[in-house]
Amino acid sequence: MSKQVKILEYEKRIKIMDERELLAEYDLPPFGVKRDFVGPKDGSKPFQKPKYHKYFAHEEEKKLRLKGAVINQYLDFIKSASVVHKNKFICELYKLSQRASESLFEQVVKRAFLYKVKSIETLTNIASWMIKVDGNAHFDDFFPSDFKDRKTYQDGKFSGETSIGYYKQLFLGEENESG
Repeated sequence: MSKQVKILEYEKRIKIMDERELLAEYDLPPFGVKRDFVGPKDGSKPFQKPKYHKYFAHEEEKKLRLKGAVINQYLDFIKSASVVHKNKFICELYKLSQRASESLFEQVVKRAFLYKVKSIETLTNIASWMIKVDGNAHFDDFFPSDFKDRKTYQDGKFSGETSIGYYKQLFLGEENESG
C-alpha cells in the first residue's frame, strides 16, 4: 500500500504534505546554485554522496568556447580523446581558466594542445612553469590600467614607509631571551 504525498513548491521553499500534515520543509538554494545539497533546516547532510553522480559541464564548456579558437580546438581534442572523465576534466579546465590570467591560460592551452596533454595536473604544472620562466609577465592582467588614477591610490601615494624597527627589536629581544 503506497501513500501519496503532495509536494508544494513556493518561491523560496518546498513543502512535502500528507493531506494536511507537514512532513518536511526545505529551503530552495539561491538562483544559479548548482550541484549543492538541499536538505532540512537542522543541517543534517547525508553521510555518503551518490557513487554514480554524473558531472555535466555544458555551461563551463560554453564559457570556455567563448575564450578563443585555440581553446575550442583543445576542447574538441579532449572530447574526441580517450579522457576518462571528460565532463569533470572540462570543469577543472574552467576552474583553471578562472585562476589564471587570460593570456597565461591561452598559452597553457596552446602548449597542451601541441603536446596532446590530457591531465589537469600537467596543465597546472605547465602554468606554474610558464609563470616561473616569464616572471611577472602574466600578472599585468590582474591590475586595471587605471588603478593609479583612483582616489584611494592617490591618498596612499605619499604616505610614509612603515617602520619595522619596533618589530625587529621585539623579534630579536625574544630570540635573546630564549637563547
